[in-house]
Amino acid sequence: MTTEQVTDGLRRFHYRADPDARVIDCFRVEVMDMHLLACSFNRPNVTLKQLWAEALDTAKYLQNSFQQRVQCDWRQFGLKGPNDLRPFAMIWGCEEEREKVKNQVKFDMMIGECGAEHMERVRALGDVLDGLEWLSVN
Repeated sequence: MTTEQVTDGLRRFHYRADPDARVIDCFRVEVMDMHLLACSFNRPNVTLKQLWAEALDTAKYLQNSFQQRVQCDWRQFGLKGPNDLRPFAMIWGCEEEREKVKNQVKFDMMIGECGAEHMERVRALGDVLDGLEWLSVN
């Protein structure tokens, strides 16, 4: 299924709706390697309009934080203005429950990978200890 993209060149963001979402009740804001959610978590009376405003503020915050990390002179790249270094944000209209599940799965996978690396180290240390014991006996 294809989704239509709406672009705001002035505020530098693209907006898309998640085609798999049953309802749009959350916004995921992505700028380069960072992403944050604008959702109604523990706020029962928040409206979609308020969430949209929060998503726009979040996009602006992430764009500005990236621009501050770069901190270089835009003239050296032959750009027309400092705003040209400001990255586009991608704002996804999505379903809050699906986003929670996706984030939990990513977190569980990260923990699993860390646990697997830890177990490899424990096994290696055990092998070293076994080797030292074997050397002391022989």
